[in-house]
Amino acid sequence: MPDLNATLGTHFQLRVGVHTGQAVAGVIGTAKFSYDVWGDTVNLAIRLESTGVPGTVSVSAEVVAAAADGFRFEPEGRREMEGRGTVEVYHFVAPTTTET
Repeated sequence: MPDLNATLGTHFQLRVGVHTGQAVAGVIGTAKFSYDVWGDTVNLAIRLESTGVPGTVSVSAEVVAAAADGFRFEPEGRREMEGRGTVEVYHFVAPTTTET
């Protein structure tokens, strides 16, 4: 985003939320069709994004458990999530590197 903002003269910021788990996907609509994904996994990812800090990727503890071998995360703390209660939140830092 910093490079894009410098090129365009803008001040855009992104937030990303990632959770892992089951989701349902399908085509919805009768006159105009749309493909959508929904479920508890999607809802938590959306809440991680919407409560996140601009310029960061917020992830759940489940993502950290599933991806910790290949990525570094920093704990952010706990956030209250609507319909979910208190959730432990982490920030994505970087992929881990393996030196050979």
